[in-house]
Amino acid sequence: MSASLLGGNSGNSINIRRDVQDAFYRYKMPRLQSKIEGKGNGIKTVVPNMVDIGKALGRPAAYITKFFGAELGALSTCDEKAAKYIINGVHDAEKLQTLLDVFIAKFVLCPNCDNPETVLSVSKKDGTVFRTCQACGHRATVDILHKLCSYIRANPPPKPAKKTQAKDRADEASEMTGMGSTPTGDQIDGMIVPEDFDDTLHDAPTNVDEDDWDEETAAALRADELSRLSENVRQKLSLEETGEEGLKKEEVKVSRTDELMDALDRFGDWLSTQPDNAAILNEVEERNIRADKAVVVLVQVLFADDFIRTLKTRMSLLQKLVSSEKEQKALLGAVERLVGVVNPSLLAKTSMILQTLYSSDLLDEDVLVEWQGKLSKKYVSKEVALQVRSQAQPFFDWLDTASSD
Repeated sequence: MSASLLGGNSGNSINIRRDVQDAFYRYKMPRLQSKIEGKGNGIKTVVPNMVDIGKALGRPAAYITKFFGAELGALSTCDEKAAKYIINGVHDAEKLQTLLDVFIAKFVLCPNCDNPETVLSVSKKDGTVFRTCQACGHRATVDILHKLCSYIRANPPPKPAKKTQAKDRADEASEMTGMGSTPTGDQIDGMIVPEDFDDTLHDAPTNVDEDDWDEETAAALRADELSRLSENVRQKLSLEETGEEGLKKEEVKVSRTDELMDALDRFGDWLSTQPDNAAILNEVEERNIRADKAVVVLVQVLFADDFIRTLKTRMSLLQKLVSSEKEQKALLGAVERLVGVVNPSLLAKTSMILQTLYSSDLLDEDVLVEWQGKLSKKYVSKEVALQVRSQAQPFFDWLDTASSD
């Protein structure tokens, strides 16, 4: 059974479905904990009990961590040997708990009965990720356009170990007598965790073969999932094609996007070692990273502590990377993420940061004016974008005065 079962409520445990207020709802999970480590450029959020949460949900801790990283637009690191799961930047526990609710809705709960007893499987034919409910038997695809799906395809759930005939007979006898076997393993907050529990996903039940799902059925399922996407997501991904051929093209596009994100994650991890400017330019060329993408990553990693002071030593680096309007827009997006998400303590310095970039000829006036007048969700939420532009208003007031003079 994939979800943890508890008879009551515990101070450290909450309902997997937080919309259910019943204290005796049997599906429980540990309340998410967060811990801030490091400072300046290396500040990050660690979730100490991510493994326990994954066990309660029947999902690997790495899946949840990568989901957080994708949703927050932040670099994420999974050290399974040390059981350490990290998201770059400052993120409080309640914020992550709310994101966990989204993960549960998209990748855990059965869409038919809202039961969390589901298992994930990946089709051998086309890589479609399915969730199969062990309670009602319903089978459906997950959100196939989410970035996490590419990670799941690259790190698929293993096949479940087959039971021996003797074990099957013992289980049947146990069920007939109404007596289960004695629980073994560690007990955490009332959850019985088997000693041989593997912190990975189980595949679909062995009596269901994903290869039995022909291409027509899989295409219909994918089309059904796509129909549920909000219009703004459709526009963002330019999903204008219809039919199975069009879907395959978009799946390839999304897969390539996720591969790029993984490459940028690794680039960000390398940048945290604080290499010099020449080494960074060489790395960008060797990794074949576009300049605008490199700018977005390096600003978040290298400038997170003190933007103005860091700019003095990294000016030549930005001047080489920011050579067109495209890179300027990426630089503005990076500043948005930096002051709005990565290090909100810099938000009050937005005007000073923009004025310094403008005075250094890294940002042109027309690009700045266009950015100020147009809210975008490309780098941050619209709420955060609005906050950043509000803090930037003194700079634009100065810019208007300087232009009129």
